[in-house]
Amino acid sequence: MEKENEESEQAQTESSVKDNIIEEKVETINQENENKEEKKSDEKPEKDEKETVKKTEKESEEKANKEEKEKFHKAESKDSNEKKKSKKGIIVLVVFILIFLLFISTIFAILNMNNDKIIGGVYIQGFNVSNYDKDEINKIINDKLEKLEEIEIHYDNYEEVIKLQDMGITVDGKDAIKEAIKLGKTNNILIDNFSILKAKIFKTQLNLNIQIDEEKFKEAIKNTQAEMPGAVQEYSYEIKDDVLIITNGKAGKIINEKLLKEAIVENLRMQFNDTVNTIEIPTQDAVPNPINIESIYQEVYKEAKNAYIVDDPFELHKEENGVDFKISIEEAKELLKEEKETYEIPLKITKPKIAVKDLGDKLFKQTLSKYTTIYDSSNTNRASNIALAAKTINGTILLPGETFSYNGVLGNTTKEKGYKPGGAYVGGKIVQTYGGGICQVSSTLYNAALYANLEIVERHNHSYSVTYVPAGRDATVAYGGKNFRFKNSRSYPIKIVANAKNGVISISIVGIKEEKEYEVELTSTVLSTTPCSVVYENTNTLAEGKQKVIQVGHTGQKSIAYKIIKYNGKTISKTVLSKDTYKPMNRIIQVGTKKVNNTANNQSNNNPNNNNQSNNNQSNNNQNNNIPSNTVETNQPN
Repeated sequence: MEKENEESEQAQTESSVKDNIIEEKVETINQENENKEEKKSDEKPEKDEKETVKKTEKESEEKANKEEKEKFHKAESKDSNEKKKSKKGIIVLVVFILIFLLFISTIFAILNMNNDKIIGGVYIQGFNVSNYDKDEINKIINDKLEKLEEIEIHYDNYEEVIKLQDMGITVDGKDAIKEAIKLGKTNNILIDNFSILKAKIFKTQLNLNIQIDEEKFKEAIKNTQAEMPGAVQEYSYEIKDDVLIITNGKAGKIINEKLLKEAIVENLRMQFNDTVNTIEIPTQDAVPNPINIESIYQEVYKEAKNAYIVDDPFELHKEENGVDFKISIEEAKELLKEEKETYEIPLKITKPKIAVKDLGDKLFKQTLSKYTTIYDSSNTNRASNIALAAKTINGTILLPGETFSYNGVLGNTTKEKGYKPGGAYVGGKIVQTYGGGICQVSSTLYNAALYANLEIVERHNHSYSVTYVPAGRDATVAYGGKNFRFKNSRSYPIKIVANAKNGVISISIVGIKEEKEYEVELTSTVLSTTPCSVVYENTNTLAEGKQKVIQVGHTGQKSIAYKIIKYNGKTISKTVLSKDTYKPMNRIIQVGTKKVNNTANNQSNNNPNNNNQSNNNQSNNNQNNNIPSNTVETNQPN
């Protein structure tokens, strides 16, 4: 028991000790905590003070920023308001201006609708047509277009005046006039005002309608190129008796058609505005095509055919000679391998059994027309060429609808055919060329064809006037170029009867008269003249101080020719045959520069016979200068 008590007391003692230890630890911990709290309480005022300062600074900064923002927003708001007010003012102003302009333009458009004049700033092919009415502008434009009849072209010394109709060129102003009148008058205010303002500010340009017939244009180019110096020459051929003569081609220049068209259009625009200038022919180098003997053979070969008549309806079929090569194509090709200007291929000609002449003279018993011209028979070369050309065309028969070609019948007027050098127009001068004088025959035939009321297919006037027919009644030709052609537009065959002798060319058209035969009258009027210039040329073939007229010169002319058709004395129609321009040809006087020995001069001056002879010569020269050009046949070309 005691033991248990002792153990109990001991346990209580140990428990008490433990409690004391714990209490001491607790007190120690509490003390430490108290110390810490005291320390914290001492540090806190400092920290709070710093935080307060920072907070104050932050608040001040935020306040300042806020104030700045408020100021910025206020300024921005003020600017925005001012901009809004300004924009609003601009819009109001613009709207006001637009309304004002719309009002004015509406009034202007209404007034313009009732205005029959063309608005301002409108041009037709560069010509100002503003403020003209319909009748005025039609007259002005048509008057200008009537003057657009021809153009003048040149290349080196070659010059030519070509009619627009011969080049297939037509100029029309109807569409441009309609467009000019219509501008600003469509009854659409916006479109009309735009057209009016555009014309006023930028000018409205309207163009004439220029059309070119390509076939006629190419034909005119071909004609010009045939006469142009230095032009390329294509190979050609002709049949003389029983020989085919082929002439080789030569390299040279060809006309640039595209550039010439452009130049012509520009030239017409300038002429329309009363500015006249000459077109320089644009050219380029070219070589001729090689001779195609197979093609030639196909063109010349034909069987012989007899002449015959069909009675109902009446038809005459002429005879045709058969033509064939005497040698083979291969042999002909071998001949062409040689470098030559001309080649001759023998032909086999087969005559038909029946010719037109064997059918009787009843076909050509009536004279339908006759025309004569006079030439100087003392000019033997020219007279010989005229006689040969007349002989060549004599007896030619044309069936109804058949076309006669002067160049086709005569061919090239070469020395080999018997033609001689005669006067012809070349580069503004009269020069000697083989066949000079044949144009008088073609001109005589032209008038005979006109009086027979035949259709003229192709005809060209000379560059310079001639004296053997009236102005506007000549017909010039150039082999390979300009031709004279007419068609038998009658119901029956016709025949050409031509001869030239004793200074007279006489050409008749014979056949059968129509049931209703018309009378033909021809008239010609010279509209204006241009005097020729005098050109002096120095020469050492004449003594110093001496002069000699080597070219009389010709006055330039503009003419118009009419054809009048009558029946039983009553005029049925009067049509313009042609309007022609002939350039003035210079009068050329040679001036001597040759120095003469003084002794010889003295002897000459001392000889009274010489003085008389000199005076007589001078008198003769003066008389010749006063003689009209139509009496000076020695200076008459073609």
